[in-house]
Amino acid sequence: MRYAVIALLLLAVLAPAHPPIEPEDPADWWNQVLAGRAIKSLEEAALYAEYEPLAENYHTIHYELYLVLDPGSSPLIADAYTELELESDLDGLNEIVLEIADLTVDQVRVNSVPTTWDLDGYELTVDLPVPMDEGFLFDVRVEYHGDPSDGMWYDTANGGIVYTCGCPSASKNWFCCWDQNYEKAPATIIVTIDDDYDVTSNGHLVSDVPVSGGRHRVTFETRDAIAPYLIMLSATDYSHYRDYFYGDATIPIDYYVYPGMEDDAHAEFDYVVPTCMEVFEDLFGSYPFERAGYSVSPLPYGGMEHQTCISLLASLVRGDGHYYAIFVHEMAHMWWGDAVTAHTWVECWLNEGFATYSEVIYDEDQDGDQGRRDRLQIHRNRYDIGDNNNRSPIYDPNPLFGYLPYYKGSWVLNMLRHLMGDGDFYACLADYQADRLYSWATTEILKNNTEDFWDGNEHHSDSDMDWFFDQWVYLAGHPEYEWFYWTTGSGPDTVLHLHLDQVQSTEHETPYVFEMPVDFGVDYDGGGDEVVTVWMDERSQEFEIDLDGDVESVEFDPGYWLLCDHEDHTAVDHAEAHVSALEDGLLVDWDTGGDVVGVELYRRDGLGEAKVHELLLPAAGRYLDRSLPGEGSYSYRLVAHAADGTTLEFSTESADWRAPGEPLALATPFPNPSSDQVTVHFNLSGSGSVDLAAYDLAGRRVATLALGDLAAGRHELTWNIQDLPAGVYILRLTTGGGALTQRLVIAR
Repeated sequence: MRYAVIALLLLAVLAPAHPPIEPEDPADWWNQVLAGRAIKSLEEAALYAEYEPLAENYHTIHYELYLVLDPGSSPLIADAYTELELESDLDGLNEIVLEIADLTVDQVRVNSVPTTWDLDGYELTVDLPVPMDEGFLFDVRVEYHGDPSDGMWYDTANGGIVYTCGCPSASKNWFCCWDQNYEKAPATIIVTIDDDYDVTSNGHLVSDVPVSGGRHRVTFETRDAIAPYLIMLSATDYSHYRDYFYGDATIPIDYYVYPGMEDDAHAEFDYVVPTCMEVFEDLFGSYPFERAGYSVSPLPYGGMEHQTCISLLASLVRGDGHYYAIFVHEMAHMWWGDAVTAHTWVECWLNEGFATYSEVIYDEDQDGDQGRRDRLQIHRNRYDIGDNNNRSPIYDPNPLFGYLPYYKGSWVLNMLRHLMGDGDFYACLADYQADRLYSWATTEILKNNTEDFWDGNEHHSDSDMDWFFDQWVYLAGHPEYEWFYWTTGSGPDTVLHLHLDQVQSTEHETPYVFEMPVDFGVDYDGGGDEVVTVWMDERSQEFEIDLDGDVESVEFDPGYWLLCDHEDHTAVDHAEAHVSALEDGLLVDWDTGGDVVGVELYRRDGLGEAKVHELLLPAAGRYLDRSLPGEGSYSYRLVAHAADGTTLEFSTESADWRAPGEPLALATPFPNPSSDQVTVHFNLSGSGSVDLAAYDLAGRRVATLALGDLAAGRHELTWNIQDLPAGVYILRLTTGGGALTQRLVIAR
């Protein structure tokens, strides 16, 4: 829609003529385009604030516009009528409200009978002679004349031209209607004008017949419903040629340009137009109308998606393809904006965001994924301008036709596509197009369509899409991420650690947390790569991902799918540490990668933590902690300090430490010699299996004193020897740590 080529915005809005401007910088041109359109929408809003129109209680079945035009004279509209076929939406309807602005109303008829009426501002209240019940059809003809203050102009360009543009709400300035997007109905446009003016309009040409006074009467008719703001006419000395699009149906494409522009027109249109129609038909569904076309005029905006007959500034058709994206954008509107129309202008992103993302789709078709990325970068740059100037949601945006509904709208669809996958995304759009064809739509209707095609995931078990549309459409802004990564392990045991923070301000209706999948591209040492995805739904989160090899680098959003700002704070890209128990303390080993100047070491137990070493330790090394406060379980926290001042924390696992016990010992039995019983003392250096037995000198086991698991430390037992014969015996203590013996003499 609406791209204004304006060098001095205020002059361009106020001046009666609109000379073509051709800036060399395309980005600057687009900036001027939307700034001019925003000024226009603010003027319309100011006018609407002057009165509160009555609620509509009927709907339009058909428009018939009849205009006799006197180019270069006053009044420009010498004679005219709009005849509306209407249907009552309630019983006992006795008056209706229409809109007509700054024109002289001569007569109003209902079913051919003159009636009373009242014009207050541009609110025309028409009395119905007979009350109409719900479902009754009736005709209202409003006869008028005058010089339009907006919506229709006469210009001396090309020897004289009459042209119209009713967007967003200036159709009422040149014909009578209820000037709302949703008031869609087929239309007949009848224009009487001098013979040297060729006429083009919406739909197809029905007739072109001579009338008296050197004039001719031209009739166009639309097959399909059309919104008031999309009804147009343009009349001048045109050079006309016809091409065809051979898709699901054979569609004539009519081009109306000024004489002498034919070669440039062929160079601009003959490839781009049918090619983009083919791309869009394959993805969105059949081209929706009986005809396509473009006409040039001194339009107040660079391009306008008038249904079946797109209006363009002549300066855009220059033969070098410089402005091809505008031709693509306006053609995409035939699907998005014309066939399916935003219900009211608060939903304008449904028109503009879709047509703007269609530029991305076309460039992707022509130049692959790089084409998609390049066009999205242009859209991102323009979104940033709008967001910095006045952050607001794209639903009911401020300003209405500012940057946000176009360029954030495009990015919202890019993210929705990535979330759903290409198959479901394009199937959803085709279903949405078919479901709302020749009617109107809202964001909620689109959301419901997406829920039919998205099955949810592990984070959303059902298909509800409120979470997506709430944050991206009904709220404002975008996430701002600060992130860093490090790895532990190596080879197939490598683990990627990701830390993400969302740091965006919540001013201007910006969410505290954006819930979104975030992709990271991993490049492996020695070649190979993969994309890993984390689901961020908190302000600060850490993730661990098992990888297949050592990491060379990590890239945020490598596919360019997410509208966000992000800063990589990675200065330490590898960090791991381990702890092991020794007799005299716990040994901590660590290794870091990146620009690390030193490491702090902290010991943790169940009660808190303490710094182990006052000075920074090396980037890689080991430290034996001999200052343990006692036996227990310990782990260690390490803080790596990078040269840029950033830090990374990482930790060891836990390890148990026990103080070393007395050595394994077996004391001499007491008393020795003995005749009835002895006491045996022994010491175990560690817990474990024990076998303490007595043997005679022939090696026979004569008694078992202890057998099984015993704890470390000192043990004592009493052995009754009264049943053994006198002689010499050997006591043997066997443990996992060794074996000891002692000699016992039994005397009688």
